[in-house]
Amino acid sequence: MIISLRNLSYSDLKQKLSTEDKIVLYSCNACVKACGIGGLEMLNRLESALKADGFNVVGTDLISIGCTESLVEKRKIDVAKTSMYDEATVIIPLVCEDGFEVIDELFEDKKVICIAKTIGIGDFTPNGETVLTTPFENTGLEPKSEGYRLNEVAEKLNLCAGFFDDDEDKNEPEWVNLTINGEPIKAIKNQNLMTVCKENGIDVPHLCCHEDLDKYGSCRLCLVKIDGFRDMPASCCVEVTDGMNIVTSDEELEHCRKIMLELAISVRSRMIPDLFTEKFWFLFLPILQSLYGSFMPQRSLRNMLVV
Repeated sequence: MIISLRNLSYSDLKQKLSTEDKIVLYSCNACVKACGIGGLEMLNRLESALKADGFNVVGTDLISIGCTESLVEKRKIDVAKTSMYDEATVIIPLVCEDGFEVIDELFEDKKVICIAKTIGIGDFTPNGETVLTTPFENTGLEPKSEGYRLNEVAEKLNLCAGFFDDDEDKNEPEWVNLTINGEPIKAIKNQNLMTVCKENGIDVPHLCCHEDLDKYGSCRLCLVKIDGFRDMPASCCVEVTDGMNIVTSDEELEHCRKIMLELAISVRSRMIPDLFTEKFWFLFLPILQSLYGSFMPQRSLRNMLVV
């Protein structure tokens, strides 16, 4: 079995097309189907995607073996297909490189777009997965009896595993519009609100939030107000959605943060008295003052530490 992987992302493919093009989608139903980039299902998926993006797909064609020249020639002169191919200005073949060369030669008056790179010979694993067992020399990979998984090979060779819409979701995230402190902001849907604030230069006080820790809003200093929310949620635990209206700083929020910080320091000073040494005051207090000095004077902190 010939193993081929996509050499184009969906974004790359769209850049090669115009809405004025009359497109025929053509696929082999053999090797490339096993590789996940051809067959009837993939034809239908690509047709739906292109039409949704405003491109003119005038027809599709599925052939048993796409790299056999005699079969492709018969398809070209098939009465049922002739008008479709005559109308077409672009053919997108879901075939291996050999199949592309056959189509490119037979349809020399058309723009034929190559979407695949052929990388070697493969087989099926006992559980039915397609793997690459005998890579071509130009891949730099050694033969492997148990085979290379196709997504592993794609990563090594800078190719695309799976079908077009498999990586389209990853490459083109959904964006939403929200308002933070009266300013319109664009963000990736379901992105963490505190991260969105940081990326847009909006400072939200916090103590417990760290990129290596789960977000659970322990310190409660990152409270914000969001229209439609009953309470003031911790911004580190909020995923943004379209239309959110958010306030990160006002008199009420500052007051709540003051109480939360006072409570946190008071509780911890009683649980771990030795923690608050002279070293603490020289190292930790300046950090607190720089972050929260607007609402937490040093005298208040010292008073809270009396056990």
